[in-house]
Amino acid sequence: MLHSQSWVQIPDFPGSQRDDGCVFTIGNKAYCFTGNNGSACELNGFVYDGVSNTWGNMANLPIGKERQYATAFSYSNNGYMLTGITCPGVCLNDMYKYEEGTNTWAAMPNFPGQVRQGACNFVIGDKAYIISGRNSSGNVFNDVWEYNITGSTWTQKNNLPFAGMFRGTAFQINGIGYVCYGLTNNNNFNRYIYKYDHLNDAWQMITAINLPAKNYVACAVTSNKAFLYGGQDSVSVSYTHLRAHETKANLVCRLLL
Repeated sequence: MLHSQSWVQIPDFPGSQRDDGCVFTIGNKAYCFTGNNGSACELNGFVYDGVSNTWGNMANLPIGKERQYATAFSYSNNGYMLTGITCPGVCLNDMYKYEEGTNTWAAMPNFPGQVRQGACNFVIGDKAYIISGRNSSGNVFNDVWEYNITGSTWTQKNNLPFAGMFRGTAFQINGIGYVCYGLTNNNNFNRYIYKYDHLNDAWQMITAINLPAKNYVACAVTSNKAFLYGGQDSVSVSYTHLRAHETKANLVCRLLL
């Protein structure tokens, strides 16, 4: 049963403290990098090996490409980072690929939408879907872009069916993409979960779920379940709540902690 699960502490992140960094996974390894250390953005990153339970170094980002509020994903043996905002406050639309085999970063075609921070993404097959975010003036976007990873091309898809989201949460289960939480325009919160049918380029709200008002919610997917945890509400209160979402005939939500 889900309620029998427990938390086990692993070795601490070996780098400096940081806010709004990035992570992607390749095999049994999690690559954690960049982010704001409280006074500046970091170039460096570290890789956690889930088999040996140890941390190691990974290549620094190219000089001048450090940032926070970027979004990142992986495909095959490569990781990708794009968009975000520099610590001086300039939003970005560039993209970089990390090659695990050579431990190097390489520039890729820019994200074709407007510069932004706080976007989210999910990957279905060989395509990554980059969703929403906001600019440095606080304007929230609701556009959706498909990146063909093997062809390295971009295509704009149908917009989200609501007023966009900043620092929302996205995940994919069984070829269906989902988005939830996040801050919309005028400091409103997205209280619903939407699913995306990539074959028909169609969004649909899942009406059985009414979420608490939060953004900065983290997500991990395992065994066809999405575990959504943490987050911050409208008065900057942070939470330790953990919810598990699984797909059956409808999406079922269970509050675990």
